[in-house]
Amino acid sequence: MNFFSNSIISKKIILSRPWVQLVLVFFLICLLRFFPFFFQSKALIFGDNYSLMVPGKLFTAHWLRKGVFPLWNPTILGGIPWIGDVNQSVLYPSTLIFALFKPATALNWTVILHLFLTFLGMYFAAKRWLKSKESHFFALIAAILWTLSSQITGSINNLSTIQSLAWMPWVVYFGLRVTKAFKSKIWFAVVVLFQFAGGYPQHVIYSILTAVLLNVLAGLNKTNFWFWLKNWVLTAILSIALSAVIWLPFLETLLNSTRMIQSGNQSLTGSLHPAELIKLVLPYFFDCPAQGMKWGPSWNSVPNVAFFIPWVGLFVLIVYLLSVLKKKLGINKEILILGLACFMGVFFSLGKYLPINLSGLLKASRGPSIVLIAVNFLLILLLVKAWEEIQKNNVLLSVVKVVKSKLGLAIISFSFLCLLLISKFNYFWQLADTISNNFLTLSVFHTLKRDKIISQIIVVNLLVNSSLLLINLEMIAKKKANQVSRLILLALLVVEMFFNTQAMLLFAPNKVYSIDQPVFEREDYQARWLTRNSNYPYTDYNSFWDALVVRQPFSDSFVDDSQLKTYDHLINLKKGLTPDWNMPLNYNLVHGYTTLLPQDYAKIWAKSDQAGINLIDQIDLSSQRDQSFLRKWAVKYYLVDNWFNIEESYSPFKKLEEKERWSLYQLPAFPRFRYFDGKKKNEAPLDLEIEENPNKIVLAFDNKNGAEHLIVADRYDKNWQATVNGNKVNIENYNSLRKIKIMSGVNHLQLIYRPKFFYLGQAVSLFTGFVSMLIILLKKKIST
Repeated sequence: MNFFSNSIISKKIILSRPWVQLVLVFFLICLLRFFPFFFQSKALIFGDNYSLMVPGKLFTAHWLRKGVFPLWNPTILGGIPWIGDVNQSVLYPSTLIFALFKPATALNWTVILHLFLTFLGMYFAAKRWLKSKESHFFALIAAILWTLSSQITGSINNLSTIQSLAWMPWVVYFGLRVTKAFKSKIWFAVVVLFQFAGGYPQHVIYSILTAVLLNVLAGLNKTNFWFWLKNWVLTAILSIALSAVIWLPFLETLLNSTRMIQSGNQSLTGSLHPAELIKLVLPYFFDCPAQGMKWGPSWNSVPNVAFFIPWVGLFVLIVYLLSVLKKKLGINKEILILGLACFMGVFFSLGKYLPINLSGLLKASRGPSIVLIAVNFLLILLLVKAWEEIQKNNVLLSVVKVVKSKLGLAIISFSFLCLLLISKFNYFWQLADTISNNFLTLSVFHTLKRDKIISQIIVVNLLVNSSLLLINLEMIAKKKANQVSRLILLALLVVEMFFNTQAMLLFAPNKVYSIDQPVFEREDYQARWLTRNSNYPYTDYNSFWDALVVRQPFSDSFVDDSQLKTYDHLINLKKGLTPDWNMPLNYNLVHGYTTLLPQDYAKIWAKSDQAGINLIDQIDLSSQRDQSFLRKWAVKYYLVDNWFNIEESYSPFKKLEEKERWSLYQLPAFPRFRYFDGKKKNEAPLDLEIEENPNKIVLAFDNKNGAEHLIVADRYDKNWQATVNGNKVNIENYNSLRKIKIMSGVNHLQLIYRPKFFYLGQAVSLFTGFVSMLIILLKKKIST
């Protein structure tokens, strides 16, 4: 008997340890969220990860394994700065994970590690923010709500966003300590460096603003303003200097990109529709990707990720507000300011739906609704602060006891009505149609099948969330809260957040990320490729994602049950060198998908005054103008995906090969490296020897004809430098190509990419790091 008693006591002691509870909670999060990773050999699939991020990581990893750190990417858009595209997170540690492991494994573990990082960060940030005896329990609640939030879950579909957003709690944590010690300022600068390197600069801005706001609130009536300002100015200088290696090359690339010339309408894309605020209560009301459902304001646009708070959290906020109004509690200044900040953030996120025009303010941003990351973060801190206040004053327990039985009865009654609605849905739908004078049958959108799916999803959401609310209240109502009941409450919060966000994620077999050889293999350094599946409807990734997340009966989607298991069409798109899966294979394409599209290159292909943001306009092979451009850019191979029968004449082109659903055509093209003079233009050099990697091109040729110049059909960039036979020569901008003066006879030409701002940033960051470490060591020596 003593043995069992001692065993129970020892278990209780172990469960009471904070680190044990941390591990248990995150283990549950990991198990639920990534069950397909561990037990079904699946990986996340959707959006930018597959279209852009993973191919980019694999391109960098491919060259790292060859001992080359790629600063330039020659494989898309005629060549683009790679180190300057911060979205590709070239300098971020996850690049090494992709260099060491298979793509699917690297993607999965990168996501898991960042969820653990942000879970710990939010725990420590909330614990420091609360500073009370109960801070551990409420910090765990905050960590759960943040790690499983809609914002974090949505960001998983883009590596750069999860890599950056994961650092936000750490920026806040060290931001709360900025006025305390010099070491905290250094740590703040370090986490800002990592967040910037993660690949999404907007998150850095909102994280710092959030940290400053919370630091101000924490120091209300305690800190001298000039002392506070001096500390933050020093922190800002350290942060800017330490992260110079990231932002200096990025700034140069950004200023030359179409992001800087986007229209007012483009800058307002991503505004939160007011109706989507219902996602605060029911996140799958208008769209549910896993079920292929989309309607309402989401129908003709990309749905916005709002935020979701568990119903017990909303209950707590209502109880707190009523307690303040009834003067059972005093007004807490911190909660009041956080509430106002959240309101202003939501107001700003509405963007184009506001009575005022914010397009000028949002010109360089990625959409107004991105501010919701800060709103979500602040709302969680507001919630745990309010929960702590009403629990400390015994308000919550008394209210729960009063409403629990009534709420339970209401939920049981509501459940009965919901089940009746679903079981007899056809009858009720016909009845509603009759009462409304055939409004439903005459509607362009409403059908019995669609409305049944919508109703089922909404009803299931209501039933699950209301049931979990009732169970949560039962845990709160226990007379004596112990470690077990609290752990159960935490586990219920994990389950509720998981249920309300998991349908945002889609999983596919690991094989979709394997690096396969393309359908047709041709080693030809003198030629580029054009792929059909990036220029026409239903054969690019955007069309595939649309077909994947809006399926029948909501659209005529070609994605069926078989495709959801095998993803064969997706794999075929990749085999067809669909941008950007050509990059890890080192196939050179004239088009592609990027974050920072060069203005000059976009202008070449532009069909209208409105510049593209991520990719060039559609290339039209029936256009003499586009054919001329393709010839000059050395585009010799045209790979056509014949899966969809789209009208286009191939008669002007020579068919080289045909396999299954693919055809390979040859286009009339000049060589990538060619002579240029006034008499004999575009004649290929003879006996050309070449060595090439992303940063360097070395050519050897005999200029027997005495041509004056050599054309290199790669995009001109002022950071490229050239030498001919050891002598430095200028690279001229010839219609966005490179033109180089050469000599008669044998020429040894070397082109090297030297991004000056990257090297300057390196020097500034290293110097700042060295000086900071020196100051810390000196302070430590003085203190001892």
